[in-house]
Amino acid sequence: MKPGNIPESFGDLLTLAKIANSLTFAREGSDLTLYLDNVPADRRTVVHCRFHTLRVEVKTLCQYDKELQRWGEYCQPSGYQTLPDKRGEKALRAWLAEKAMEKHFCPNPAFFSWNPAIRD
Repeated sequence: MKPGNIPESFGDLLTLAKIANSLTFAREGSDLTLYLDNVPADRRTVVHCRFHTLRVEVKTLCQYDKELQRWGEYCQPSGYQTLPDKRGEKALRAWLAEKAMEKHFCPNPAFFSWNPAIRD
């Protein structure tokens, strides 16, 4: 995967998950959302993957409002693509189970969020 492009495989998603500022995963529907912040550029990239349909969508937000503590509008058109196959999905799910164990002491919770900077 080239920088700025949409992930092309589960391996690319795993790489992004490891460097993401935070993530959420919902077991029902197998939805994974990664949040990648670029503070100097005042941008947040959101990568959303639906495991069942193999669809990956990327959106970029800009203009973080410190007073309201929220991101502003989308500053680039969203993009999406369908992954070609499920190669690498097991490795990504194993990594997610490891993070779920760290957070909830359960390898497969219905929902969890993970932020490496915050330790409960």
